Amino acid sequence: LWTVENQELIDYSMPVRIMRQETMAYAEQIKQKKKENAEKKLRSGGEYLYKIKKDDKIYPVSTLVVYWGKEEWDGPKSLHDMIDWGPESEEIKKLVPEYSIHFLDLSKVEHPEHFKTELRPFLELYRYRDDKKTFIDYIKNNEECEKMDEESWDVLGKVTNSQKVISKLKSKVKETKREERNMCKALEEYYNDGVA
Repeated sequence: LWTVENQELIDYSMPVRIMRQETMAYAEQIKQKKKENAEKKLRSGGEYLYKIKKDDKIYPVSTLVVYWGKEEWDGPKSLHDMIDWGPESEEIKKLVPEYSIHFLDLSKVEHPEHFKTELRPFLELYRYRDDKKTFIDYIKNNEECEKMDEESWDVLGKVTNSQKVISKLKSKVKETKREERNMCKALEEYYNDGVA
């Protein structure tokens, strides 16, 4: 998972960097398999020579880039976006894998209601990050917010630039004697403290 906060922090070589990191993760898995197979009896030929058995499998590796900047993303989203193809571009493009990055622009999520996990309230709250009243009303009126874990609140504080508020809310939640933590009640108390 890579996160990018704003346009100034965009790495314009990101598709190549991610491709390299994922390739290294695959190479590390192969290295581990070879180590495991070093002591095993292998068939002759390629298995013996390379220490990889025909039925050895590795795990998939996938990177998600999460962008939460206000400006439109203007960086490359695939290897093809970075290549100078020259005049014979269509023929050459067929030979070069696209290698697209998995990209999530938090500002462009149109239907957060389709998400069934903690991601749903997270994305909806992100949508209201610049409207304090709607943000607070959403937290007060949605039970899903009570079920969000601390890590989700920490990330939300970072991407909405409200770490201090989230931190105070979390400490208020910890002060409550009830077993079930209630972020909505904590938010209301925090808001009332601010008014006072």
